[in-house]
Amino acid sequence: MNKKRVIGLSILLIFLGVWTASAQWGGAGAWGTIRSYFGNFNADLVPSADNTYDIGSTSKGIKNLYVSGILSATGTTESSGTTFIDNNSLSFGNDLDAQMRWWTTGNDHLQINTEVNADTASGYITVVEKSDKDHANRQIGSNTIDPTIRIFSGDETQSGDYIDTYHDQSNGVVRSGGGGLQLYAASTLYFASSGGMVFSVGGTSSMYFRQSTSQDCINWCLADDTGNQLVLANYTNRDTDYGHNTTTNPTLYIHSDTTDTTEWLSFAHDQTNPVIGWGKGLLSLPNGSTVVEADETKFSHKMEVLIGGVTYYIMLTTT
Repeated sequence: MNKKRVIGLSILLIFLGVWTASAQWGGAGAWGTIRSYFGNFNADLVPSADNTYDIGSTSKGIKNLYVSGILSATGTTESSGTTFIDNNSLSFGNDLDAQMRWWTTGNDHLQINTEVNADTASGYITVVEKSDKDHANRQIGSNTIDPTIRIFSGDETQSGDYIDTYHDQSNGVVRSGGGGLQLYAASTLYFASSGGMVFSVGGTSSMYFRQSTSQDCINWCLADDTGNQLVLANYTNRDTDYGHNTTTNPTLYIHSDTTDTTEWLSFAHDQTNPVIGWGKGLLSLPNGSTVVEADETKFSHKMEVLIGGVTYYIMLTTT
């Protein structure tokens, strides 16, 4: 066989091989596939079987992959380094329900977007221990109208072990699903606010605490819903019901270091006079020397007090 016949036969074999490859990959004909061997093509690259073939290998990887449309992965995606250029999103869900992108409008920042208030897109973004990701107690069973970040504890047996943070379109909210809410600081814990702090029970405001620089004071305001009273007691007795009735005017009660509900001293103003009250025992004043003097001219001040409906006078002198 001469040299020309060998070359001609080789070209024919290549043509037939390329044609076959084109049919297997679902291309637009042999010539489109031939062009792919030279770095470009004008047809879809579709393998002949699903979930069977690889592009590259663990020892011979593709250097760069450029995608201008949607990159869809139905399996596990692993990467030692993936870069999304400015303003391009990494989307999640068949309907692109959530996205993450590096956004350069304004000051550059990382932006996380999610649909809200739907069973197909609840509005929650959860942080869960990896081993708990499929546990029933780490699933979301409700929807929210505001994007919410929910962080779960490492105990998957407790469905309420989480903290939510969001803005309800009126106020910023930090909510604990179970247990208390603890704030720790290495040194001083600062509350910086142009308003104040409101304590609420069941959605009803019960106490308001505010530092006012314009009024040069600290305002501590009580509400009728919680008795209009402030009880000062020992921490160990914090769950004791001291049995005071709702008062007409804000009243401070100071209790002894016991749970005896009769051991108290109170201060209030009845809109006419200051009022000092107490439970059992006598009102005890510090010890001092007592001098009986009937001559009122020897005193510089006379203070009138009302005790049990009876008016008494306390005489004062500087000597």
